[in-house]
Amino acid sequence: MRCAVKSIFPRGPKSKYSYLSVFLAKKGKFHSEITLSFTKIENIIGEKLPESAYEHKQWWSNVRNRSPSEYWLTVGWRVKEVNLKAKTVTFLREEKLSAKEKRTRKGRRKKKPSSKFRTLAIKARINFKRRKKPSKS
Repeated sequence: MRCAVKSIFPRGPKSKYSYLSVFLAKKGKFHSEITLSFTKIENIIGEKLPESAYEHKQWWSNVRNRSPSEYWLTVGWRVKEVNLKAKTVTFLREEKLSAKEKRTRKGRRKKKPSSKFRTLAIKARINFKRRKKPSKS
């Protein structure tokens, strides 16, 4: 059981932006839009924002695989507006997709697999489960 828990909740170095992620996830239950001051964000993350966050709107862009933005995008928020003079950022909660929309967006088939294919898949699954695992000794 510990292995499964570790793979789901790995204990690695936490990014300071993970605290912002948790904050937004909690707010997402009650709000669809939230405006935060840079000071409030710094209080949440426990550190000062980099100078580029104060000077460039691009720092707040909604780009995947970029440390800060990945944390708000993964919990379903995106930056709607940044006001560098007022030092505020407005986050907008993205609409949740229905199960049907998720399947279509992921590129899954709309057509159901044939009965022959399902039979083969079931046989393969049974054979896979029957395989003997090598001993550890």
